[in-house]
Amino acid sequence: MDDLEIDKLLKQASFDLERGEYQTALALYQHCLESQPDVLAHYWNLGLVYLLQGEELDAQTIWMSPFLEESPEEFQRGMAELLSFLQVRGHQFLDRHQADLAETIYRQTLELDAENFVSYLYLGTALSEQGKYDEAICCYQQAIDLNSQNVEPYQLVGEILEKLQYFAEAISYYSQALAIAQNSEIAYRIGLCSLHLQQVDSAIGYFERSIQLDPDFAAAYSDLGYALLQRSQPNEAKTFWGKSLQLDSKFILAYLNLSVNKNDKTWSLLEQLLVKINSERARRNRHPKTEVVRQPNLDKRNLTGDRVGIPEGFYETTRDWAISQGRSDCYRTIFDNNVIKLKPPKTLDRSIHFSFRFGRSIQLPESFVAILPQGRYWLNSGQTRSATICSDNRLLGDLSPESPILEPGHPDKHPSQHSIFELDSLPPCREIEGTIAILSGLSNDIYFHWMLDILPRFELLKRSGINWDEIDYFLIDDRQSFQQESLQLLAIPPSKVMSLSPGSQIRASQLIVPSFPGSIAWMPSWTCDFLKTLFLSVEDGQLSRPRDRLYIRRANANSRRVLNENEVLKLLDRFGFRSATLESISVRDQAELLANCSIVIAPHGSGLTNLVFCQPGTKVIEIFSPNYVYPCYWLVSNLVDLEYYYLLGETMPGVYLQKLAYPDERHEDIVVDIEKLKTLIEWVLES
Repeated sequence: MDDLEIDKLLKQASFDLERGEYQTALALYQHCLESQPDVLAHYWNLGLVYLLQGEELDAQTIWMSPFLEESPEEFQRGMAELLSFLQVRGHQFLDRHQADLAETIYRQTLELDAENFVSYLYLGTALSEQGKYDEAICCYQQAIDLNSQNVEPYQLVGEILEKLQYFAEAISYYSQALAIAQNSEIAYRIGLCSLHLQQVDSAIGYFERSIQLDPDFAAAYSDLGYALLQRSQPNEAKTFWGKSLQLDSKFILAYLNLSVNKNDKTWSLLEQLLVKINSERARRNRHPKTEVVRQPNLDKRNLTGDRVGIPEGFYETTRDWAISQGRSDCYRTIFDNNVIKLKPPKTLDRSIHFSFRFGRSIQLPESFVAILPQGRYWLNSGQTRSATICSDNRLLGDLSPESPILEPGHPDKHPSQHSIFELDSLPPCREIEGTIAILSGLSNDIYFHWMLDILPRFELLKRSGINWDEIDYFLIDDRQSFQQESLQLLAIPPSKVMSLSPGSQIRASQLIVPSFPGSIAWMPSWTCDFLKTLFLSVEDGQLSRPRDRLYIRRANANSRRVLNENEVLKLLDRFGFRSATLESISVRDQAELLANCSIVIAPHGSGLTNLVFCQPGTKVIEIFSPNYVYPCYWLVSNLVDLEYYYLLGETMPGVYLQKLAYPDERHEDIVVDIEKLKTLIEWVLES
């Protein structure tokens, strides 16, 4: 076999290895080795495949085999070459955000050289990208011990600690880095951490130092302005904000929908920005009145009963309650193995955003249905807090979600931290004779939560074996058209639909409460299968090959709007995309539309819920504001085997000017860097 043929085999083997097709890669590398037994690289590649398959001993045997009869010096040279090879391959996997595989490789390099600075540094990064922050910090500390004059590990530890909100500890590491090398970014990060600790004078000093090191650092000017505002120096603050916006005006021009020369009218832009900030804040503070209880088939008795007290304690899980009461008949497990396998997202950025760092899998709680005699249910006025309370006046932790929505296993999700225990009392309790199925949840009128948190609970109810005819009422919202369409498809009679006004509570003779599919906003794959069965008129195997390229607009939304959407649409038109606003069409039509898409691009929003209907292999680009990156649609993409990419939009320079414009980061509008989007689309089309 000539060199050209060998090169061809090596390229194919490398491609297969990247895709995780280990057996194919193994056969190709073996063929290369048999053809060229004197080439060490073939041993390195073959051993690497075994290593990534989890067969470490076999990998080491292959790597050592060329040196069984060599001198110690030759052996050392070979091991040095192997170390270099593995580090290069580790970097390649890390660049592709395959951090778990990079971790495996870097750990092996430390078997070859236990005091290798580079291996510890990059092993720390591989661990960090999987959310293993304690282990990552230990590796970075090892790197520091090996080379205390290198800035990078100090800075990387500082970034983790800052993200975890250990600001004083972050400052300690950043300060050590700054003592080694004068770096404007590090000085700026210390300033931000100082502001979090209310150390305003210190923050001002570090922002000024950052500007001295880089006179064109727009973010430092911006946050220096905010720090001066905290010192009651508004005129000085405006001056630095003006300088910041001279350096970086992309977002503010889109925000104000203007096109002016940034050098001529910076002060005018700033004045307009401050006026608009105040008007936007006033608009967002106007909340609509909540509905009263609406159920035509029930009379108004018992609406003004005695206030019922706060729960006296909690059960961490409903299973704990059933065991303690000896009521195994009141707890029915439906799905007990809710493990989600995760693929890392793809991005143009050097590292994966912290919001996606969960490793390769996540365990969700089991799905179940509970039957609660004399149970109570409460939903607060904002639909952000809820409580399911059993007859002994204890909260059921896994049936009482509240905002903020946190990932499964987060310590702040423990029921002992539930905000209901901070209240003095609950509103009057409505007493109802009969059996009520509780299907209500948080943010019931938001399409994502309706589709993926609420509707799958009907499937749990169905699988529980409970006779629906024996259920007197289904407590669920039905005001939105997509809710009405869903309930009609589920054959829920309108006469049995009961709506609970937010800010109210009920107690029934018997509550039937399906759990959330997994944890609220975190769902297993069976939820997607259920939704496809409910809304798609054909089976997956009968769907035609997806061809459409779709951009989902948020033109009717009040938040997360794409401010330069006209530019985005012009770019997408060149690539053959059509655009759609989904709110105006039925759920079934949305399902059919997405089932025929080969590529979907959208800003973060409920329209991406319909990714559940896409065919496997569909490519997705989600666009975020950098300050609100929520991974729910990445999760959905993993559940239905889509190829997920993301792009972070632009913000005003710094942190705090953006916060003045958007006090709630969930509402932040988005400015898209058109060149970055173009590059990302080209990458998607090539892959």
